[in-house]
Amino acid sequence: MKKHALLSFIILILFGCHQQRERQIRFSEEQINSLQMDSTLVLPTETNSAITLDFHPFLKDVQYDLGRMIKDVVLVPLETTNKSLISTPLKVIASDSNIYIMDEYKGQGLIIFDRDGKFVKRLPSGQGPGELYRLYDFAFDKENNELVAYQHPFMMFFTPSGQYLRQTRLSFGFYNFMVIPEGYVFKTLDSQGNEHLGDLKDNTLLITDKNFRLISAGLPFPSDYNGLGNRNQLYNNNSIEVTLKGRDTVFQYVNESNLLRAEYVIDYSKKKMPEQYLFGGSYQDFDRAARQNDYFFYVGEFFDTHNHSYFNLKSFNGDRQVYRDKCSGNMIGGYITNTDTNILPFYPYLIYGTYGKYFISMLYLQDFKKYCDKPSQLSDKNKQIVKNLKEDDNETLIFFELKDF
Repeated sequence: MKKHALLSFIILILFGCHQQRERQIRFSEEQINSLQMDSTLVLPTETNSAITLDFHPFLKDVQYDLGRMIKDVVLVPLETTNKSLISTPLKVIASDSNIYIMDEYKGQGLIIFDRDGKFVKRLPSGQGPGELYRLYDFAFDKENNELVAYQHPFMMFFTPSGQYLRQTRLSFGFYNFMVIPEGYVFKTLDSQGNEHLGDLKDNTLLITDKNFRLISAGLPFPSDYNGLGNRNQLYNNNSIEVTLKGRDTVFQYVNESNLLRAEYVIDYSKKKMPEQYLFGGSYQDFDRAARQNDYFFYVGEFFDTHNHSYFNLKSFNGDRQVYRDKCSGNMIGGYITNTDTNILPFYPYLIYGTYGKYFISMLYLQDFKKYCDKPSQLSDKNKQIVKNLKEDDNETLIFFELKDF
């Protein structure tokens, strides 16, 4: 648990430092004109249908038993070779044929496995065509069957197996993106130098067509935020969700109607960091307040399967994970999961993505081999997978489905 909490904190720190490297990006007049901002629609945020969720029961150092709530587990051991070693996973996307993992390799890289975990390819590191030098994000375009990666300032396109196709230089800065049938959704950062967008520069959600013409923009955000942020703030679940630094809301972008709305408002008001430490002051004020108090300062990761949602509420004193049954509205969660090893011999902690009805996590399961002889909900096949793991093997992907509760 401490290892994963430390990893989460380190990622936040690295993310905050990474933001500082992308200031005052220069764009030509031709590039700016290509955005066709005269016709860009500013999206208001609808709030009438937002669901308020009370997280106060989970803010104490309470334990919860996630193992008893798991309905199905699929383990995918990732093949271990000299070229396939994973360095601090950051994001996972599973398609029908492949698994794509973004990691910290050489300033963030991208590695491909098939659905059985067999190594396919690591995209080469470098600054030439088809090589990754500073990967920010990636996505999979289902309609065109292409892997898409953003390496500032280029959007790069590959076949599903990682063969380089082409690249396009973009006319604005951003950090996260998603592919939609008619174009792209981008999540920008206030520190990325989009002053050339004029009146639109404070909007952190940008929607373009396939030619990167700016169709609409929304979610304005003040530039004087002092705290840390997630490296991922845009989530492609069953719909497209957005989280914002320092905010208590999960927003949803509805592509079919070009609609932006507040989907969930998280109530943690009794432990919420005061606005004076989040905006308008200094990072030192934020850091001091966060470390000396048990404040929570924003909703971080949000993942959604067909039937359940996962929220991660951020704090220096330990994040809180909350799972919600979308049908009943019931929630479970807390500071740490205390799973009975007779039911499940390991517990998923960090969530990296979703696939249909499954959440995707990743662990070094060889640490749990001693529990595999006990009766549990693991199938004989999964038990054998864990028993066959070696000490220096890659982490194992865990696809897990929750019961209705």
